[in-house]
Amino acid sequence: VVLPAASPGIFSSIMIGFMGNNLLPARLGELLRAHSLGRSSGVSRSAALASVVVERILDIGVLLLIFGGVFALGRLPPGIGHWGGFLLALATPVVAFVVLFELRPEPVWGLVERFLPRRLRSRLRPIAMNFRDGLRVLRHPVPLLAGIGLSILMWGILVGVVMLSLAALSLTTALDAAVVVLVVMAIGTMVPAAPGYVGTLQAAGTLALVQYRVPQSSAFSFTVLYHAGQWLPVTVVGLVYFMRQNLSLRRLGDLAAPGDNPAVGPGDGAATRDGPRGRR
Repeated sequence: VVLPAASPGIFSSIMIGFMGNNLLPARLGELLRAHSLGRSSGVSRSAALASVVVERILDIGVLLLIFGGVFALGRLPPGIGHWGGFLLALATPVVAFVVLFELRPEPVWGLVERFLPRRLRSRLRPIAMNFRDGLRVLRHPVPLLAGIGLSILMWGILVGVVMLSLAALSLTTALDAAVVVLVVMAIGTMVPAAPGYVGTLQAAGTLALVQYRVPQSSAFSFTVLYHAGQWLPVTVVGLVYFMRQNLSLRRLGDLAAPGDNPAVGPGDGAATRDGPRGRR
């Protein structure tokens, strides 16, 4: 999505999306984030959703890099070695589809259309092409590399948070253990599940820590502490922004209006003609 770096509403939309993931099942907060970003910044909802997809691809790439680094150093416990393969299997078809759709939108969309009811094809086509507009960052190395750098910085900070949470419970604070625990929890929460990743985060974090001979009860206590520290502030801030923007959950799935006008052709997905600014 072509947006100024300091475009208003980006931070609030991110927090709203995270809040939505904490309160809604199946990671529906990502749709809420796209809705908020489209409304506040004037881009199409589907193009905004594409930016979320690109962000997730960058995160997965960095996670694979970190996981591979721990594996290369011989510090990866054998009990969780298969998690890297699971992440790779999960990411490969998604990345392949996204890249192919950005490079060859017409053939890819033609293939997708074969599986769609005829009455939906004309309605979904402009939304799909607007989504493709949001993938244009893949062609620009400077913002792409900047995104990778920021993703590395983010995961580095989260490693520190994990180490502090472990230290608070007098558990292992080894760097490799903190990295592995974070990566496994991140992989575990990528699968759409209960609101706020409740259950999946605890299972993944406990599984990882047990490999370092941490008692299961202590490992579970760590996941609760870490989860609470992540969940509470993000949810509160997201709810504040949610109320400020007067958003409604009833419009969560309405990505076709008002930011995705079927009359907008391919290449016009980032235009503001149907966004809040275009109506003023």
